Amino acid sequence: MIRRFVDQRSIQEVAQELRRSEGAVTQLQLRALQSLRVRMTE
Repeated sequence: MIRRFVDQRSIQEVAQELRRSEGAVTQLQLRALQSLRVRMTE
């Protein structure tokens, strides 16, 4: 999440750095945002 939003990197850039597919990075991002949303509403 930090690389994606704070460092303003694209999904493609993050995927290359993590050696994951773009789809995997997208899923990781969605899960992280969902987790953050739950924590912020508690």
